[in-house]
Amino acid sequence: MSFGYAGVRWATDSNLWQRDAQHSVLRTSIRIIMYDFIVIGAGIAGIAIAEILQRAGKHVLLLESREYVCAEASAQQAGWFHTGALYAALPNRSFSSALVNNLNIINTYYKDFENMNLAANGGVHLTKNGGWFSDNPIYYYYVSSEAKEVEFWKKLPWWLVTQSIKSNGNKQRQYTEHAYYNSLPDLKLPTIDINQISLVFSSCDRIMDSRLIVIDLLRSFLGNGGEMRCNTTVVNIGRQHINTVSETIQCHHVVVAAGEKIRNLTNLNMRVVVSPIAVAYPALTSHNFVKISPSRSKIFNHLYHPYKEHGYSVIGNASYFSEINDETDTHTRKSFSEMKRSFFPNTNSTLSFYYGHKTEIVGIGQLRNYNSHIIDTGECLAAIPGKFSLSFSLAVNVCHHYGIKPISNLNNLTSYEKVENLVPFPEHYNKVLEADYGRPA
Repeated sequence: MSFGYAGVRWATDSNLWQRDAQHSVLRTSIRIIMYDFIVIGAGIAGIAIAEILQRAGKHVLLLESREYVCAEASAQQAGWFHTGALYAALPNRSFSSALVNNLNIINTYYKDFENMNLAANGGVHLTKNGGWFSDNPIYYYYVSSEAKEVEFWKKLPWWLVTQSIKSNGNKQRQYTEHAYYNSLPDLKLPTIDINQISLVFSSCDRIMDSRLIVIDLLRSFLGNGGEMRCNTTVVNIGRQHINTVSETIQCHHVVVAAGEKIRNLTNLNMRVVVSPIAVAYPALTSHNFVKISPSRSKIFNHLYHPYKEHGYSVIGNASYFSEINDETDTHTRKSFSEMKRSFFPNTNSTLSFYYGHKTEIVGIGQLRNYNSHIIDTGECLAAIPGKFSLSFSLAVNVCHHYGIKPISNLNNLTSYEKVENLVPFPEHYNKVLEADYGRPA
């Protein structure tokens, strides 16, 4: 129960999580609340920001408009933890560098989480099985500039790209484990012509359990005294306060991490792109790979997720749209079905589809921008992760923006059972449940 008067929020804490010295409890008392931070949006970015601020000793309120957290764009990702390898062919190396730095940040500020099982030291390795990340690497296959699919006018530029990757030496080893230039490994995919491939490397990229990551961050946030309210819609933002449909809440700082809804609250110029994702059950193969080509329509990625005996596949390509209509949906389904038949002609797995939404800050002349951004509007700080993977470095950078030293030590955790029902399964897992049982989780 809560109500506002004269710009000050009075609240009974019966609907807010509190922490005492021993365990999480629900308290009821009336007091004037002045938060250090209000974080708007409980997707992965908002949760990561709220958690590290609360861990640093700040008083944080996390607000979410929906009944559950991470129920929109954060649930639509494919479970792909990026470490920079995907962008090795781009002339702009800032994307790869940001993801390499992100890996270092995870190993500095998140190493005490029991389920954080990825260690980086000249590559990556798992500290244990079962945790945030799997031990199955993602392979990258670069088509040769002489491949039939490479158009004539692209052959020389593409040859220069692959030569640059081969000669990149130490930089390349930041996000690759093994590179194969002359003698190529067993591709494990008989439908890929070995003569059409010029470069293969196994990357530091991994499959991630995004739901477990979110649950652990929430356990830390709430266990350290953070407060969270779902079903709370923020109408507008003022300097040192926010207004919901029913009250005004005071704070020293507002951080907006609400994805595409940031536009409505800040008037920032952002772009939302929509990417198609397909799920095949049972899995097409247990091999994780990305086929890289200068022709966007020929790019293909396959991620294996464990489930029961045979697992399932999450597949994608490089296509994206500003919006989805019947025509683009029909074209997408047809192209994905053709890709499946091309790579896996002897499988009977059925495909189901969904679309992932990504919010980006795109500059003049840019098609995409995968970097994270923090933008101070004067009234609030807008935080855009760019990718789910970059939410960790985004959170640390928000701390640095406010002159707050992030804390690497993990203190208190609330129980798994108290938060698990707040975090839905990712959309790719729901698609498998629909195929298996006729209903999502």
